[in-house]
Amino acid sequence: MPSQSEPVVHRRVPNTLPTPSSLTKPILSDLLALYDPILAYIASTKRKSSKKPANDLQQVDELRYKTIPRKIHERKSTADEKQTDQSRHGWLDKAEVEDLVAWKLSRGTFRPTLPALIRSNDAAVVTDTTTKAFALYATSRDDPFPALKSLAALRGVGPATASLLLAAAFPDDVPFFADEILLWLRRSDGEEGWEKPKLKYDWKEYREVWDGVGSVRGRFGEEEVSAEDVERAGWVVEMLRDEGVEAVFRGREKEVGEAGAGNRGGNEKKGDGDGGAAKEETGMEVGPQTEEVSKDIDRMSEEAAGVPKPASGKRKVEAKATAEQKPKKVKTGSGKADVALRRSGRTAK
Repeated sequence: MPSQSEPVVHRRVPNTLPTPSSLTKPILSDLLALYDPILAYIASTKRKSSKKPANDLQQVDELRYKTIPRKIHERKSTADEKQTDQSRHGWLDKAEVEDLVAWKLSRGTFRPTLPALIRSNDAAVVTDTTTKAFALYATSRDDPFPALKSLAALRGVGPATASLLLAAAFPDDVPFFADEILLWLRRSDGEEGWEKPKLKYDWKEYREVWDGVGSVRGRFGEEEVSAEDVERAGWVVEMLRDEGVEAVFRGREKEVGEAGAGNRGGNEKKGDGDGGAAKEETGMEVGPQTEEVSKDIDRMSEEAAGVPKPASGKRKVEAKATAEQKPKKVKTGSGKADVALRRSGRTAK
């Protein structure tokens, strides 16, 4: 367990945000270490401006990356001779597909009709379709498109959602078609003249994701770096392009606040202060950057790194000190005298 004197993981921000071609193994490790703290930070800022439960974002992330893939793996490992060859590669049930779509919508643009379309699928059809698609990919891992297009037969499932369902079953090989990963893959060193494109979410663009992630994995060794690793690293980089997120995770939130919060809402670009590439607003909603939020993410990051929590008595002392700083109510002989004292700035003796 790290001591309190050791740096917590959210300070491990690369001096210059990497592009796919400049990514190194150590930087990849740092980006992956930043994933949970940044997610916690975004959940915290959303909590302050949303009626949703504070842990919604983290709960669905747990389902997406741990719970559902684990269930699929268990179905594979418990297969016996009575099961068909297809079912030995696992499947998704309807509730799991709904949970995965909920995770997808928590990341990007909310589409209110999509959950209803997913719910309109028959439960038996969902199980049968995912069973066949997973088996199809398992027999031809070099080409994901037959399996993806098989999944797209379900109502409400297009290229992006199909990639999500397949990635849940094969996280080592199959990347999810996220906005952030495609935008990151399209970036080049220097980024001069780079403009955020409007995505079409078609099969051609997923081919770009598949090939780009495969290229990054090939540089490091496919056995050592998974598609999920590259996907999450790309998401972290694009989140750090938000000026507010980048400032908090470099410990520069006060500097940004002094420069003026008005620049955060537009599409303006701002240097990262370290000679690196310009930062650009992402599609992810983040709240105002305050010292309180910074303390929240410090606490959550320290907990993720295993740093012990301070003794409970410390909070009581801080609360007492805060209370003592509050101005005491002055009693005078009449209400008019109270008003006069407040206006003059004097206190009663």
